[in-house]
Amino acid sequence: MKKTNRVFTPSTVAVNSFIERDYRTVNQLVDALNTPGKQIVIYGYSGCGKSTLLYNKLNQVYENSITTRCMSGMTYENIIIDAFDKMDDIIKDTGTEKSFTIKPEVSVEYAEIKSSVSLFEYKSKKSENSKEILAPQLTASRLGKFFGEANCCWVLEDFHKITGDDKVKISQLMKIFMDMAVDYPELKIIALGAVGTAREVVLYDHELNNRVSEVLVKPMEKDEIKEIISSGEKQLNVKFSESQKNRIAEYSCGLPSICHQLCLNVCFINKVYETQKYLKAFTDEDLDQAIEKMIEEKADSYKSEYSIAVKDESGTEPNPYKEIIKSALTLNKTDFSIEEITGSLKGKVDDLRGKLDELSSVERAEILIYNEVTSTYRFNNLFIKNYALMNLSQASGSENLILLKEQGSINKLLDIIHKDLGDEFEDILFEE
Repeated sequence: MKKTNRVFTPSTVAVNSFIERDYRTVNQLVDALNTPGKQIVIYGYSGCGKSTLLYNKLNQVYENSITTRCMSGMTYENIIIDAFDKMDDIIKDTGTEKSFTIKPEVSVEYAEIKSSVSLFEYKSKKSENSKEILAPQLTASRLGKFFGEANCCWVLEDFHKITGDDKVKISQLMKIFMDMAVDYPELKIIALGAVGTAREVVLYDHELNNRVSEVLVKPMEKDEIKEIISSGEKQLNVKFSESQKNRIAEYSCGLPSICHQLCLNVCFINKVYETQKYLKAFTDEDLDQAIEKMIEEKADSYKSEYSIAVKDESGTEPNPYKEIIKSALTLNKTDFSIEEITGSLKGKVDDLRGKLDELSSVERAEILIYNEVTSTYRFNNLFIKNYALMNLSQASGSENLILLKEQGSINKLLDIIHKDLGDEFEDILFEE
């Protein structure tokens, strides 16, 4: 008997419905985990399954791991203290279930530092001025020793949120951990971040060049997305039709988080909260409702993401980011190159490649995804693409899509998404 929210997990790591990723990515990650001194940076787009892949592999290699979830405004000191504080349970755990034993002198050393550290609550939302102070005894090397003695690795989630000098210090910390691998082969920092994170780490400390494994987690293929659905079917005794699986795979755009959310919505709509005694088959209407529910719940997010993507503080007209997105929409293609964008632009956009890369970064909400293999771009998902379509069509005075939005018809909305901006809309949407 499985709980539905443990099978389809859009907001947490997938364990029950974990789908093995491509051989090359998995091999690179596992080799890096098993290489003493090798630090790791895992990068990719939001929702592509970075955390799920890592934690499923960590369970095969490490007895313990500690995770620090980085937030905007977090300092190097905040990160060190967070890790030190979380070591408490591991250092004190001397149970027989563990295959290793913390040396008594290490436990005493940890306790002494713990008592001398003045820890006060990190008030990121209450005060911008609060700053945690490291005790002189709490050095990077000392922290590395505690991690090493516990056969424990350190995971930094959302590493890209750390900026400036603090990110430089973290890259230097990686080097210290790397040098300590002679005594502690398991000692390792694993940074999870957005596209571009790996290059930043190496840029900050050139000595890391050949000692950091940069693991790119790509969006899933449609068949991999469908495997998630099939896995959930078996565990919950439910049935999605082949056409429903194809639609979910299409709308997910390679992001397993969207697939998990749509499947969870379908189950909840049918009050499927755990494994069913008798096979439960879902209808096309169930999937329509699930997508409508997702759109309603994410409406504010899409609005925010689009606003971040097209924000232009220069105030120049026309807005170059809007022009790029408009150009991408009128191409009527899933993937598009910079040459194709150039050809469809109404006017000139300075530093087009740079702006396309910006639109593929967290700074502009990753509204686009860049494929390093094919050197092409595409929209992060079809829902944000549709939001951009509606927004730009309203700006250009198209009554057709304004009417569709007012009707709130999910079938019409899905039709637009499915057609991927059919040719019949092109002329009326973006005429000058």
